[in-house]
Amino acid sequence: MPAQTISPESEDQFHMTVAAVAGAAWLRVVACAMTLAACTGSTKGTNAQSETRAGDAETLATMELVALPDGEPAKLADQWVEAGNEQTAAGEIAEADSLGTTDSAAPEVAQFDSTDSMPADSGLLQDIVSEGVATGTESEGEENLVEPDPWAELESLVDDVLLAPPKQVTAAGLAVLLAEDPDHFFIVDLRGASLWGQGHIAGAIDVSLGNLWAFLAAGNVPAGKPLLLVCHAGQQSAWAAALINMMGFDAWSLQWGMPAWNASGGNMWASACSDQGKALKVTDAAPPPPDSGFPVVDFEGESAQTALHARAASFLGGTFKTKTYDAVAGSLDQYFIVAHVSQQEFDAGHLPGAIRFEPGVALDAAAQLDLLPPDSPILVYDCTGEGAATVAAALNVLGYDAWFLKFGVSSMWCSDLDCAWSPDKAGSYPVEAAGDGT
Repeated sequence: MPAQTISPESEDQFHMTVAAVAGAAWLRVVACAMTLAACTGSTKGTNAQSETRAGDAETLATMELVALPDGEPAKLADQWVEAGNEQTAAGEIAEADSLGTTDSAAPEVAQFDSTDSMPADSGLLQDIVSEGVATGTESEGEENLVEPDPWAELESLVDDVLLAPPKQVTAAGLAVLLAEDPDHFFIVDLRGASLWGQGHIAGAIDVSLGNLWAFLAAGNVPAGKPLLLVCHAGQQSAWAAALINMMGFDAWSLQWGMPAWNASGGNMWASACSDQGKALKVTDAAPPPPDSGFPVVDFEGESAQTALHARAASFLGGTFKTKTYDAVAGSLDQYFIVAHVSQQEFDAGHLPGAIRFEPGVALDAAAQLDLLPPDSPILVYDCTGEGAATVAAALNVLGYDAWFLKFGVSSMWCSDLDCAWSPDKAGSYPVEAAGDGT
């Protein structure tokens, strides 16, 4: 889990150059997209930075400032380095079909210089070739443009959310941050006016999930201010944070929701933990499905970045796509089931027919994403529902019909889990009632 308010959406300045060089035998167009760091950096420096980041992640997890799954620091360090450093895209575009002559004119060089900032993983090569780099032969006078793949661009923009651990803050970590700086976060309480009025974290604003995007779009959150979302049990806030982060915000979710801060106003987790699904628990692994391809998304002539914002906003203000155990127990065969858990957790027992997708690795177009059915409902589950909510949000933006299991495995065989809610997780940090200073 990234430290405190480090955002995976950090942006660099890019210089893009496309050069067309006419030679005696070959015509080669090389497209390069690189950050300023890539021009001056080194592999040695990147390795050192990755080691430092891994140490930072472990230290912060020890301090309970962030929620970090076991074994994640090194993986997370790589993500930090990748997000903040070099990305280069280059490739041969075409060959000339004639030898030409030795007294060719000097080559023409087309310059594309962008000073606009953009995410590190933004498909720059696609952007360059879409400007109209031609292939084919000059003698024929034909221009065969290389067509970008909009869905692949969309998938690359979603990767930071799809492959990273959910951005969560523990209650203990939040207490430390607020003691140091009461204004560290812009806090939004999603639970509704009634519960907010009974008691909320100091300074928290009451905004419903359905009104959240309008609230953000109106500019109510100061630029650069990290946003903390608080809900009943950490799942609604994880869903919303994932969608908001895809749109460039620095959004975090309070792990376990309000009960972890102060359970006096109600504790959904106390009744959510159940062993009602133990009868369905199996240990045999289902055979992997065949490749299914990817969803078809109507971009309506817009860029992948524009489509990303529009789709994320629509899900933020639309259906909160979660299913309870009771709702799916008798119809599991109607879903493609994704167990977003570790190998150890999967081997200990899972839902029948579930396919395991390794957190932070498998849900990528270059790995196993094409195993998901593009036209059938998908049910994602993990231990608590918080990570699954993040994954489901990203999959819906990509065009899948993805749902997550509310409360996760905790609602099926809670007593078998080390990761489930337990009474010692209930907090008693101070709250404010309506009129106490807000």
